[in-house]
Amino acid sequence: MENSGKLLNNDRYLALIVGTLSFYLADLFLYMSGYFSIEYIIIQWVLILYGIFLCSYSLVIHNRVQLPIRTILKILFVPLTFFILIYTFIQYRFSNIFSTIIIIASLVYLVETPFDNRLFKVFSPNRKLQDRLLLTGFSIAMPLIIFFIISNIYLTLISLGFSIVSVYLAFGSLKPQSRKEYAYFAVIMQFAIISLGFIFLVAPFQTDELLFDFYSAILIFKGHNPYIPSFFQNVFNYYRVPIAFRTPLTTGGFAKGLFYPDLAAIIFLPSVILNFDPRYEVFLFTVGIILIAFFFMKNRNLPEYFPMLVLMLAVDIGVFAFAGYSDVDIIWAFFLIVTIITRNRKVVPSVTMGIALALKQIAWVFFPFYIIFIWKEKGFKNAVISALISALVFFGVNLPYIILSPHVWLDAILAPETMPLIGVGQGISIISFAGFYLLNHLYFTLMFFTEMVLLIVLYFFSFEKYKYAMTTFPLIVFFFNFRLLVNYIVLWPVLSFFLIWDVMKIDGKKLLKKIPRMKIKGFKKEIAILSLIIIIPVAAAPIFHIQNEPISIKGVHVYTEGSSVDKMKVNITVEGNFSDKIQFRIYPEMFLGNASANGYLWKFSNFSNSTFKQNYSHYTIVPLNSTYEFPSGISFRLEAYYGYYSAYYSINYQYSGISQSNSSLKSIFGSV
Repeated sequence: MENSGKLLNNDRYLALIVGTLSFYLADLFLYMSGYFSIEYIIIQWVLILYGIFLCSYSLVIHNRVQLPIRTILKILFVPLTFFILIYTFIQYRFSNIFSTIIIIASLVYLVETPFDNRLFKVFSPNRKLQDRLLLTGFSIAMPLIIFFIISNIYLTLISLGFSIVSVYLAFGSLKPQSRKEYAYFAVIMQFAIISLGFIFLVAPFQTDELLFDFYSAILIFKGHNPYIPSFFQNVFNYYRVPIAFRTPLTTGGFAKGLFYPDLAAIIFLPSVILNFDPRYEVFLFTVGIILIAFFFMKNRNLPEYFPMLVLMLAVDIGVFAFAGYSDVDIIWAFFLIVTIITRNRKVVPSVTMGIALALKQIAWVFFPFYIIFIWKEKGFKNAVISALISALVFFGVNLPYIILSPHVWLDAILAPETMPLIGVGQGISIISFAGFYLLNHLYFTLMFFTEMVLLIVLYFFSFEKYKYAMTTFPLIVFFFNFRLLVNYIVLWPVLSFFLIWDVMKIDGKKLLKKIPRMKIKGFKKEIAILSLIIIIPVAAAPIFHIQNEPISIKGVHVYTEGSSVDKMKVNITVEGNFSDKIQFRIYPEMFLGNASANGYLWKFSNFSNSTFKQNYSHYTIVPLNSTYEFPSGISFRLEAYYGYYSAYYSINYQYSGISQSNSSLKSIFGSV
């Protein structure tokens, strides 16, 4: 392959890596200011869309036209990185979370183009020595990163041992290719140490999802139906999940139950039977993905791309924290990866696709694109057979509970879209649930499915160009979902990593060369679909815009204890009989800290119905716990809500100190 082909392939990996990092930077901006600032929200959207574009670009099969990807990276990504460096230094003096992100970003820059080894050319023009220096650089960096993130001396020593092995192999007497492969294997396995370290570092059940899945496995083991809601009444007494990581309901309290296909629970039966922490099962699937990634590249004789694999794992570091923080999404991602790399077989990919569908609804978004891929590549008959096998696996696992109580099972499966969940995340829904431009809950459901249909149409009719980009379309779909959390998006680049090799083979045959600018010719279908993807949500928004609500906040008086706000008195008018059920949430203009993406949850300690004005109530509200106190003098927006309805009241200390209020229809559609 000519050098131009290698540079193009390098750009594809680089685009995927920087796109992934862009998602994490967007998440960083969320925690910087919460949902208070529209400016920060726009930056988050830009970063997410930028990441989606880069991930998609990395898998698109080009004919003649090439985007100048490095120019795009430098125009947007470099200034944003410098902004974050300056902002975090001024505001936070580099606390751990910011330092971690910055170190990862710096790592990407230091080894921006491992094929060119620009940094190491300074030391030697010899390519073999450059590769050895690169391995040595990774080997030195990994123990430092592990110690910095986990601060566990024993795991750091194990990591150091791996690094010594890696350096020995790099400069040892083995055959060059084997030496390089297994030297990188020693580096790559240190990501398993990171994943294990988070389990030691963090207490179990940091998400209610893992608790519900594990508790459901206990119920199944005892012969109970896990979809019966009454079994979950005391689930938080079994193990107390931090309030910040529970899923609040707009009607009060928190979500409780199994809201996923039953394989999400069945898969944790081993940890129930053998009585061990279920996070170790998540850890095993994490290690599984690491091993698959290594042997995937080794078996395809791609040793020169191992640096990109290390960078991909380093950038997507959140994936390795999933086990420790009780996030189970790595499991369905494992089975989708198996589906992708075995897609040329007859039965295995259909079975693993069915398993992924039976684990969590997120995988359902990928399913139509996968079936179209089989249809276009192997014919309609094979697509039908594949869909039937996947469906048989899904319903085969769930059939006992469908037979026992079909309505209860269906209600639970649809609950992520029908339960009254509070709005969280970084999708377009922020503009509504944070009180900027208030939209009916139905808007987000319709836009979710509309974007899904448009992308299916694009994929079907432009298949030859986008066939390997099927793992990036869910990123666009979830951007329009009511709840878009970072774990919904950072796994799709990992799946995409296993498809770049297929695009590289096509690049190698065409020996494409980059041209300086993009031309519109040849992209008419894409422009038409992209226009609809943008125009439809914008045009539909005014139709679903809500201006009047039965809840209205008339005044807020803030009380401080020392330097913290620990109590408020709120005057609210309520047209209805739910005055005693109003819930409260605060969006402060500050780093969210331990409050999580839910914002600052407050509750009323008492209220009384006034006699001098109908429907007029006085509330004294306090934080749900000490986590949700915030410093005095911080601007904030208060939300009062119940069910479908919300009202907002803003206090801005920095500018005029004038309070403003508005109201909205509270959206309840989302994803647990």
